[in-house]
Amino acid sequence: MGRKRSAEQWQRLIADYEASGLTQVEFARKHGVAESSIQRWRSRLGRGEGQVPACGVEFVQVKANDGEPAVQIALSEGVVIRFGQAAEASLIAEVAQHVARARC
Repeated sequence: MGRKRSAEQWQRLIADYEASGLTQVEFARKHGVAESSIQRWRSRLGRGEGQVPACGVEFVQVKANDGEPAVQIALSEGVVIRFGQAAEASLIAEVAQHVARARC
């Protein structure tokens, strides 16, 4: 039987998963959890596909002025963090992880 985690621990684990850039399968293997548990807890925390995360952070793909994809993180208070197309994925993931931890 797997390790029993509290709701708070799952919230942190799901925030880590969302900021990791890994697939659910990769993250589950790396952290020794079932992929189905990740899916279930994302749903419980309101983080399923197309939903705004429970801590009020929403990720939206936007187009930069030159038409290339960029990343925008919109916080519930109207604060927006934007990254241009040249932003490294690791930087975006790190910022997203810090925002998620600070807000959840």
